[in-house]
Amino acid sequence: MKINKISVAASAVVILSSMLTACGSKTADNGSASPAASTAAATAAPAATAKAGSDPFTLSVYYWSETESKPYVEAAEKKFKAKYPNAKLDYKVVPGAKLTEILNTDLAAGQGSDVFFNQTPTVLAKAGYTVDLSDQPYAPQMLDALKDANTYNGKLYGAGLNTATFGVLYNKKIFTDLGLTAPKTWDEFLAVCEKIKASGVTPITGGFKDNWTAWALTLPIIENSTYGTHPNFEKDLFDGKAKVNSPEVNNAFSKIEQLAQKGYLNTNALTINYDQEQQMFADSKAAMVIFGPWFLADVAKKTPQVDTGFFPLFDEKGKSTLISGVDVSISVNAKSKHIQEAKDYVSILMDKDILPIYLKDKNSLPGIKGVTADYQFSAMKDIVNALSTLPTAPQFQIKLPPSVLNKLQDITIKTVSDKKFDPKDLDQADKLYEKDKSTVSF
Repeated sequence: MKINKISVAASAVVILSSMLTACGSKTADNGSASPAASTAAATAAPAATAKAGSDPFTLSVYYWSETESKPYVEAAEKKFKAKYPNAKLDYKVVPGAKLTEILNTDLAAGQGSDVFFNQTPTVLAKAGYTVDLSDQPYAPQMLDALKDANTYNGKLYGAGLNTATFGVLYNKKIFTDLGLTAPKTWDEFLAVCEKIKASGVTPITGGFKDNWTAWALTLPIIENSTYGTHPNFEKDLFDGKAKVNSPEVNNAFSKIEQLAQKGYLNTNALTINYDQEQQMFADSKAAMVIFGPWFLADVAKKTPQVDTGFFPLFDEKGKSTLISGVDVSISVNAKSKHIQEAKDYVSILMDKDILPIYLKDKNSLPGIKGVTADYQFSAMKDIVNALSTLPTAPQFQIKLPPSVLNKLQDITIKTVSDKKFDPKDLDQADKLYEKDKSTVSF
């Protein structure tokens, strides 16, 4: 799941096909297909081995055309057929860009697959298309923020397969050479930046020529400033009890101003792009970058040897709230003729022995606690540990109009450019919020 240029221009309802362009590896696929290793198994339903009272049935599954998912889907099928030997799994492999369109069309017609991967679980639930999954074994273990993102009217309608977050990725060798440890407060973070700068290395790299990358810097800082002190900020904003030009958001941009004024960002942050930002980190010319975990895989393509760690950003008092956003959810069709079997299949997809296959293949983060994977990058273990032990909250942008997100991104760029934050800039964000408030729902 990656941020891209669409991030702050797309609808906040379809948040993880906007803010974090989900499944960057999703590629076009002409027509339906099945995972190669499971094709033969999926075409036969051996009645001779069926359990007592188990009639042959077919369970259809819509999922994205991701080659990385095949081992995961194959392992899930094997376990499912151990429970239901007479089952046939019919995979409808749909190009990522078309899945939402196809889902909406089919579900509106009372059709669609029994199980489907999606990124709009609450929208589908509101339309009555999906089944309540609140009683499923994985439900209590889902990250709090993912529960919220998959819940409609107090009931869970999506299994949060995986998540994404943001924080500080750092070069372990540089930290070791300078005798540095991961900071636990904002002031400690500034002290780390100062020591790195004094060594001649750029503390934090940015590639804001691709201006969408500025949101990766802004989001975790705003998240801590709002959720850390005002957990209901977005609801109060919606109800007219708060303003974008608030002490919380001012605090966040004042921190970005600090980073710019103190020279902790690369001097060419506004003139290099995302690819060059990666290269700067890969070449150890910068000690840190504030981004999501997919940055690790991108850097590894350039320099596999970089040993990277992760730590979350903290506020002045040492409190940290991690962003946790839905990447992929799995839901069950309310019109399915095999609802219990479909629920069981989803439970297997979320199983602690099956899910790690997906997480490793996609360098992705678990949506449930207590699950990890044999990741290629050591920083991933740091991230999983942080998600399991720290409070999580939905992305700040979920309940904001795209126009406001664009404005906040612009303010970040302006603050870095001017090395000064002007609180009056947030007044325009408030005007945009009032103008486009109808696009937000609670």
